[in-house]
Amino acid sequence: MKLIFPLFSLSLFFSLQLIVLELRPPSPTFIHIHKPKIQHR
Repeated sequence: MKLIFPLFSLSLFFSLQLIVLELRPPSPTFIHIHKPKIQHR
């Protein structure tokens, strides 16, 4: 039971983030986080 709670909270947190991202326009910080991944190539 102890292992289920962190997983549930994590999934809830991610779902909340997705909802916020869908409601808001893409923020510069979000682009900033994903830019290094493309440049890493």
